[in-house]
Amino acid sequence: MKGNRRDIDVSKKWCEFMPVQYSERNLVTELRNPSRIAGFAIVILFSSFAAAQQPTNQQDYDIAQRKAVTAVRRIDGGLITPEVFANYNKHLKAYRSLLSSGANPRNQGEMETLRAGLKYRILVLSDSTVQGGGSAFGIAFSNVERDLSSAGNLIQNAIDKKSFRELVYRESLPFIKQLLQDNLLARSAGLELALEMEVVAPRGGARIEMFDQVEDLILSVLNDANQPDAVKIRAANSAKRYLIKANAIPQIQNALAEALIAELNRPFAGVALQNAVLMALEYVTSPRQLVGERKPIVLEAAVNVMSDQTRELRLRCRAARVAGRTGYDAQVNFEPIAWKVAELTLETAARFSQDQNKDKPDWDFCGWYLYTAFHHENKQETQGRPPGEPKGFLNRDARSEVIRSAYLAAVGPMGQMMFENSAVDVRQLTSLAKWTDKNIPSNMKFDQTCDEIKPAGR
Repeated sequence: MKGNRRDIDVSKKWCEFMPVQYSERNLVTELRNPSRIAGFAIVILFSSFAAAQQPTNQQDYDIAQRKAVTAVRRIDGGLITPEVFANYNKHLKAYRSLLSSGANPRNQGEMETLRAGLKYRILVLSDSTVQGGGSAFGIAFSNVERDLSSAGNLIQNAIDKKSFRELVYRESLPFIKQLLQDNLLARSAGLELALEMEVVAPRGGARIEMFDQVEDLILSVLNDANQPDAVKIRAANSAKRYLIKANAIPQIQNALAEALIAELNRPFAGVALQNAVLMALEYVTSPRQLVGERKPIVLEAAVNVMSDQTRELRLRCRAARVAGRTGYDAQVNFEPIAWKVAELTLETAARFSQDQNKDKPDWDFCGWYLYTAFHHENKQETQGRPPGEPKGFLNRDARSEVIRSAYLAAVGPMGQMMFENSAVDVRQLTSLAKWTDKNIPSNMKFDQTCDEIKPAGR
């Protein structure tokens, strides 16, 4: 009996915090080091050269990505200068007071104080001294995270508080954008900080109203061809968390979905990036495009990945889960998708049975993904209405005999992969194979705007 593993989400603090022995006093010495500027120039030259060399195969792409990550790790843009540090110390006491009680945007002195504090607090996260070891980076990140999340906490009027928080986030944005062009840890921190920009806290289970430029920041990273996959993985994770917590309108969801799908389909994109993208797409509740062909673009992408036998099997199973859990509407026909998931279960179970190492976590994940394409995880997922709820084909089209019989034919092999380390019973595989052969839906179009789903090998 195997342990019951579940999807290992990226932790809330996905930044690779590397603590250091650090004090703000000894930072000034480091700031005067001219080699930092020279090092930054070398990285820029390398990045420009690398961008011109377009890889033509997976091996070259992987090598280029490793080089890009190494180059980004070495960036030291010198964002914290002695002047920035001195200006911060000059305004520190007033900054703390203004951050809690609010600043008048028409008061030049107060705005200068607010900017000085935010600039240092944010940009210090890029500094190599802070990142070099010990606990300093974690402390520095916690400081600015607290600044952003608690801005205006002494302001009683809700409208005034919201306006001030928007002001703080607007002033923070240029500095966060600077982090996104600095070293790898700084970029990760910048994406984390964007998710702290909550304009209005949720009430009664409602979603959070986020600062209206957070999604643009995430999109800027996803759409930036010069960002390595390592950073785009973080951006995809940020997109997922944003979609979970924010009251994102369909236009924003679709913009994120389009950018994520572009990464999913980019030649040679790594497995880790594809997996992060699929994790995010699961939380898009907008069922289809609002203009043009009005395609269900997330469902279409999920079906395409499921059907693509050149992709990693675990990714294809993950795509099956997306198909049963992303946004939908009454125009979607889930029967051919459910049939395709049953067919994928047959392929996956056969490979599992042939594998000498059946205890690999991949098999647990595959079984779980396939199962949750059909089935809810908990009672809450059986409730609610489209486009986001309920979850799973069985709940989304409860009257369909095709879906129910597909599930009954496939659930045994799914369970075997999740919980056992022995081959699937041949009788179960034979039964599932017969079912998929005899029950191909007459209508294999899951949406009128999309191509028909095709059985494997056809």
